[in-house]
Amino acid sequence: MEKTAIFIDELGNMKTIDPVLANMMSLRKKSRFSHIEPANRHLRRLFYLVRKRVSDESWAAAWTRLWPVLWRVRIADSGKILGTYWTRKAAIRDEKDYFTTGKWLPGHFEHHAQGNVKAGGTGSEGLG
Repeated sequence: MEKTAIFIDELGNMKTIDPVLANMMSLRKKSRFSHIEPANRHLRRLFYLVRKRVSDESWAAAWTRLWPVLWRVRIADSGKILGTYWTRKAAIRDEKDYFTTGKWLPGHFEHHAQGNVKAGGTGSEGLG
């Protein structure tokens, strides 16, 4: 399987390395633009406790993505929090928008009555 390395500089310019060169360099390290994680700090600790011990492709990692909690998007290099979301899917949408535009557009999705929780589910996902 050929590896392709993609690098994104601070201005958002993307550069790729030829797959043959990437294979020769044995590039294996993943670097994340952002993290989608539980908004609750105790659940976030548990989330990372599990995720640091398993691969992204494992059943345990898949299980953590299904938790019925409020989610948030944290930008990796700055620590900036984009928002709190009822569903992981809504968090991923905002993450993609921020990645492609470099801007977070408040109000891009409907806000929950609390003001800072983004809609995207039935509402029951964030309870309990």
